[in-house]
Amino acid sequence: MRFFVFAFGSAIGAAIDLTLGLILLGLGFSAWTSLGLAMVVSATVVYVFHQKQTFGSLHSRELRLRRLAMFLSTTVAIYVMRVLLFEWLRGAGLEDLPALGIALVASVAVNFSVSRAFIFSRLGGK
Repeated sequence: MRFFVFAFGSAIGAAIDLTLGLILLGLGFSAWTSLGLAMVVSATVVYVFHQKQTFGSLHSRELRLRRLAMFLSTTVAIYVMRVLLFEWLRGAGLEDLPALGIALVASVAVNFSVSRAFIFSRLGGK
């Protein structure tokens, strides 16, 4: 059940990522800049959602700076993976929308595993 709540929260983040990313790409920003800015905004929103809803029953629902820092630092690695996959898919001939969609879905799976095991575990809040 927790995965479905995680997926819902991540869908909110993906909507932010997709919409803002496409807007910034359309304005002429590079993929690295567009996806980076979109990811910072969405990661912050998703962190609050996961802390309060998805994983709050495992620990305190309080927002913690340490947990936010862990979440944002892993977001950097996921961001690099996402942009590299996006660029590879575009190079393979996909348009921006499907390439970005595939990259977002792939990164959600990685993000759930890392979030559940490390960030939102009891250890992540200490």
